[in-house]
Amino acid sequence: MAEALGAGSIRRDEGNLHRSRNAQASRGTGDEEAFDWAKLRGFFGELKRYWGLLGLILVLAVAITVVNYAVSPKAYSAVAVLGPPGPSPTGSLLSGIGGGSTASLASRVLGGGGSAGKSDSYQDFQQVLPSTRLAQTLLNRDQFVQSVFAGRWDAEAHQWKRPGALGKFKATIKTYLGIPVGEQPTVDDVDRFLDSRLKVSKTSQASGGLLGGLSPYVQVSFAYSDPQQAERLLSQILSETDQIIRDDQRRNVKARINFLRGELAREALAVDERTALIAILSDQEHVLAMIEADQHFATTWIIPPYASQTPTSPSSLGRSLAVAMFISLLLFLGLVYSSLYVERIHRLIHRFRAKDRA
Repeated sequence: MAEALGAGSIRRDEGNLHRSRNAQASRGTGDEEAFDWAKLRGFFGELKRYWGLLGLILVLAVAITVVNYAVSPKAYSAVAVLGPPGPSPTGSLLSGIGGGSTASLASRVLGGGGSAGKSDSYQDFQQVLPSTRLAQTLLNRDQFVQSVFAGRWDAEAHQWKRPGALGKFKATIKTYLGIPVGEQPTVDDVDRFLDSRLKVSKTSQASGGLLGGLSPYVQVSFAYSDPQQAERLLSQILSETDQIIRDDQRRNVKARINFLRGELAREALAVDERTALIAILSDQEHVLAMIEADQHFATTWIIPPYASQTPTSPSSLGRSLAVAMFISLLLFLGLVYSSLYVERIHRLIHRFRAKDRA
């Protein structure tokens, strides 16, 4: 009997302990939930306290964005689309020459029959366009250099300005570092100018038809502070590059013409060889005439240089304002959230100081 009563008492104690643990667990969960909601309510309370700070941050962000947009230098981009020129004039002319000894003689004289035509001029143009050779050519064009380095040019005295105190200090530093210094722009100055403003990219549009592959067209863009000047300078850059390739081809063809005339001046020359050389000479003179007459030798201007009146830099004011306001909102939320922890840190510091005093 006593043993049964003892066992029942033990079971009741175990049940009471189990219920007590469940109650504590449920109270703990409720406390945690209440703590989370209290924490969230406290955060929103902090937001209400600092609405004025949010307005101040937004006003400052908008003001700074507008001022920065107003004072930032505008850049306009002139764009041109170029394509390859027509068929090689040398190759087309040589295809009409008869076979046999005449064709072999033409191949020997012209180095493979038409290699001096336009077949590679388009590739040469793309290689020369962003190069030091182009910078050297443009350096000798006074109007180009005076336009792009207008701040260093004295238009009234028609000479380059002498450096001031700051310029002399920079020149001293450059001289100490072994960098060449001069009053007028150098090839390196023009090269850096072109590298920062001139961009050449091949179009990604696939060309149809039998050729397939990527489009042969290239897009050339040039950034400058004035749209009309951007168009003019880009046209000059493309024309000077074309002239470089034209001069190379003209020099080669003239060398061939002089060689042919020298061969024809020889007395010990067979009749058939003389006839073939005369035909080749006539063709080369025709090629030289085409080189001189073509408006654009190395390329075809699919779309001439054009600059929109809308600046490409800086970005639009509306987009800049939207970004500034979004960043301001994130900054405001970060400040409010951090203020909660700052207050907790202050309370902990005061509590530790009170314990130290006790």
